[in-house]
Amino acid sequence: MSRNNLFVIVAIVVVLASGVYGYLSSQPANLPMTERADSAADVTDNSASRAQNASSALPQSADYVKVGASPRSANGALSGIDVTLDIARGWHVNANPASMEFLIPTTLKVVQGKQPVEAVVNYPRGHLLKEGFDKPIAVYSDDTVLSVTLHVPGAGRGPDNLQAIVNLQACNDMGRCLIPSKISSVVVTEPAQ
Repeated sequence: MSRNNLFVIVAIVVVLASGVYGYLSSQPANLPMTERADSAADVTDNSASRAQNASSALPQSADYVKVGASPRSANGALSGIDVTLDIARGWHVNANPASMEFLIPTTLKVVQGKQPVEAVVNYPRGHLLKEGFDKPIAVYSDDTVLSVTLHVPGAGRGPDNLQAIVNLQACNDMGRCLIPSKISSVVVTEPAQ
């Protein structure tokens, strides 16, 4: 192979590589699902999510979903929590269980301070979304309520409030998914002194 032929081949490879790079960088972000992180540092507080995400170049699931939590009482004692997902119009999160193995299901855990609280989460059945998918998937949309039953006497008492932490991935109804978020909501169980 002559030196001129080698030069032409290298030039073609460089042009093709730069063309592919330019094409890929101009496409909208259809982000892959990433692994869920379980550390407390990954939790996004509703009140701080906008400020935190303003510095990020990529949209976050917390930009489209807010979480609220309210206590339930039985016989004067805290018996559970209702966690409401406020999801923007045209967006959804995956139901639990997720319809396909690669989808990130919505999960919920309850903590007091940094300690997990024994709880059973009743995940509702999602409604089927067909548009934009090969087969329907089960999703949650606006005002979905996750009902939690607490199994620890005295949960919510003491210096630390309970927190409901929801791990989710928001997707628009055409299938574009954002980076997953952990969103927390404080459960006010006693009146402020």
